[in-house]
Amino acid sequence: MARDTNIVPAADDLAGWKAVERILGKRISDRIDASGLVTEALFRQYFGSKRAEYLAKEYECMSVIHAFMEWLAYDYRPVLRSDKKRRKDKTRRPKGVRRGKTLAEKMLAAGLPAAESRLLEACMQANPSLFRIISVESGSYEVVEDILLGGEYVIHDKMLSECVQAGQFLTGRVFPAGQFHFFSPTGPPLSHLLVTEAADYLESVGMEFSREGLRRGADKFGLLWKWYDKRSRESHVPILRNTDGEDLIWQTASFSVSDEKTVREALAQREDIEYDQEEDEYKWLRHQTGRSMIAGDMLYLGRMHFVLNELIIEVNSAERLQTARRWLEKIPGVKYLNVKSRDFNQGEFDMPLDDRMGPKKTVEITPELASCLQEFFNRHYMGWLDSPLPMLDGKTPRQMCLSEAGRQKVATLIRTIPTPVGNPGVKIDIPRQQMLRELGLESE
Repeated sequence: MARDTNIVPAADDLAGWKAVERILGKRISDRIDASGLVTEALFRQYFGSKRAEYLAKEYECMSVIHAFMEWLAYDYRPVLRSDKKRRKDKTRRPKGVRRGKTLAEKMLAAGLPAAESRLLEACMQANPSLFRIISVESGSYEVVEDILLGGEYVIHDKMLSECVQAGQFLTGRVFPAGQFHFFSPTGPPLSHLLVTEAADYLESVGMEFSREGLRRGADKFGLLWKWYDKRSRESHVPILRNTDGEDLIWQTASFSVSDEKTVREALAQREDIEYDQEEDEYKWLRHQTGRSMIAGDMLYLGRMHFVLNELIIEVNSAERLQTARRWLEKIPGVKYLNVKSRDFNQGEFDMPLDDRMGPKKTVEITPELASCLQEFFNRHYMGWLDSPLPMLDGKTPRQMCLSEAGRQKVATLIRTIPTPVGNPGVKIDIPRQQMLRELGLESE
């Protein structure tokens, strides 16, 4: 039995609002088909590329056509016919091009059944943005956070919940339907490695990160497909860098040792070396400049083991190995032998390349240890607010907040920090809200 969309569903009637969404979606699709709007020129305008046909086919599985139809319905404003004539008249140069109403505005003005009208208005008022998936209830809903404007939403989308995971990012609109929220894509899904770059790209093409600015510049989200395709072709996996901005390439180096006792004594005298007696392992650490000695201030740089007559050191960049080599070779009897490198993108990069070291031991995560880990991450990230960062041109997040543009960048950066993963039985949270409050960004 067809639903009468003149009757507005109750606020808690999820099935009713889903039915209205389907009916409205079909009405918009039929209206676009009948209008003859879809042209090659419009495809190129949406993607900002002459390769529009390729992009539409390449990313079909990412709902690219749906995103294009959304743009066509809610964001595309045609140049008025009178202005087209004026532009052809070389003797008269218009001061500005006037644009007409969107398809959605025309449909609303012409009149729609009450339920469809209410849902269409909600879609028109919603701004596109980038959303971090906080959690997923497969087959039911997703909890997301708007990383550009802030705010959390529960999206009731069964199909979406079965193909996304916590920690991923969505590009689209979140709009209310009764007491629920629905989602509509306006760009490609993103990994946490790409989302900050995507936000920077939107800003570079003139996007203003405010509710009105995102609505006004919604057409720019179509450009993300071309940008995403370029990034995908440049590298299957985005370039990973450590906290010093160095390319992440795992280095396992061997040094010959003539007198192990002498080397151990030399390591024990260094303030940046910590000995783990249980593992018989040395950790190379660095004190963060300008940070308190008690608040997560030590940065882990690498680890060292003795294997027979050799010292094996593992670090995550060529630059760190060069630094370590300079002071290691000053220790009497230590001589550099060789190094093996492995790109972090190759998988299983955390396994030692020298199999003489044997398998690593697993650690049982007790509730007490989990609590300590959470406390460590809280201290680390609150201290991170005063750490100079390469991605902020050497400034600290707190220093960046002295400008309006810097405040927006830091707020976005905090909301995109990936949640630590590891033991599936342990949940570690990033203290995002506490960090935002500390910098006065909670409402940004």
